[in-house]
Amino acid sequence: MRSVAAVAVFSSVASATMVLPESSPKGFNTFDSYHPDALNQSYVLQLAKQFSTVYGPHGYDTFTLDGGWSGGFDEYGVPIANATRYPNMKEMTSELHKMGLKLGLWTIRGVHTSQVEKKVPVKGTPYTVDQLVDQAPIGGGANGSCLWAKDWLGINSSHPGAYAYYKNRVDTLVNLYDVDFIKADCMMCSPCYTGEMNLFTKAVKESPRELVLSYSPGGGNTPKDGEWVSDNKIGTMYRVVTDFHGGWYGWGGLQQAIFIAGNFSEKSLNGGNGTWMDLDMIPMSDNWWNGTQELHDRGQTIATLWMMSRSPLTVAGKLYNPKTAAYLTNPIALEVHDKGVNNSVHSYEGNCTCKGNNGICSLPRPAYGPPCIATWKATVGTWTAISVTNMGENTTTHTTKLSDIGVSSPATLHNIWTGESKTVHDSFDTPLNMHASEFYKIEGQN
Repeated sequence: MRSVAAVAVFSSVASATMVLPESSPKGFNTFDSYHPDALNQSYVLQLAKQFSTVYGPHGYDTFTLDGGWSGGFDEYGVPIANATRYPNMKEMTSELHKMGLKLGLWTIRGVHTSQVEKKVPVKGTPYTVDQLVDQAPIGGGANGSCLWAKDWLGINSSHPGAYAYYKNRVDTLVNLYDVDFIKADCMMCSPCYTGEMNLFTKAVKESPRELVLSYSPGGGNTPKDGEWVSDNKIGTMYRVVTDFHGGWYGWGGLQQAIFIAGNFSEKSLNGGNGTWMDLDMIPMSDNWWNGTQELHDRGQTIATLWMMSRSPLTVAGKLYNPKTAAYLTNPIALEVHDKGVNNSVHSYEGNCTCKGNNGICSLPRPAYGPPCIATWKATVGTWTAISVTNMGENTTTHTTKLSDIGVSSPATLHNIWTGESKTVHDSFDTPLNMHASEFYKIEGQN
């Protein structure tokens, strides 16, 4: 039997069999910390057991194998599991289910060049896959190819055999592996691949199995794209940033994510129709907390933003790091994430500008001087959640007036991360290092 936490995630807005949950998905992804060649069926189950023990009680219920789990193609050009490393993936899925976990698998848009050359058939049609290949440079790649995986060619979504091809891709994941979560990559590219996304979404919605559908990557996506996803229920979650995993882009990537999340929140797109903007995987691993003070502060800011914005929480560090787990399983933070109402940017103050809510936000260069402070606000039952983030390059102390955030004075101010509480009157000060943040629960005492 599945755990209560695993069953609860399927509480969703009705949409055939694509899951549109009331709070964003939470799980683990192998990409950042585990090379695919180092993974196999027994090791995955070992990691999954550790993950379910630490994170499962807090609603984290999905274990996703990213790229590298496949080891060839079937007779229809569909990727299938590496039989040496995963001799019985369906059995592995059954073991995950016993732990209260769902299986997630990565897949990618298009058809592989090796299968095009072989002219393999499209299941259930008179066509072969070479006839489906897009002839236009959709998204900038020849034949609509994935820009970072050029041996995957785009599908002409208007071809009469295109839907059958993608339906078979989804059916294979469901029938062979009992997959619960599909990460469809090289898809969410504003507005590149909407035709193929529509076909893939249709295949997921028509599957007999309840599926969580995640689209990535997300570079260039704006709130307008988020509205398209939300209005048409295109996916459960969709990336709104370029690859953030591993902290590859350092502070610049996080600064961009803060602005982007704010822009989407102003359009109420975090949870619109059960669809969730995705800020990508959470990168903090063992070595994160042994670095500089700035890296430590940035890690807390990542945890704060992902919780406050209600982004999907995808653990991507080595399993497991106690400090990372302490942030990501904090019960009050998770209450903000899972049950917060109107979670959105409240204000930007100082050395920053935002013009409208279509993604045009910036910090002047050089970024030294009065720092830019981003304040977020959410309502959780009878109390208010506030986060304060220093986006500048020097230390500062920010004053928050209770009247500005709609809280009566006096109030109890509780630091969600440290657990410290105190009574404040009229306002409170938050000392912040560069790139640092604080996260508060505030309750009026009147």
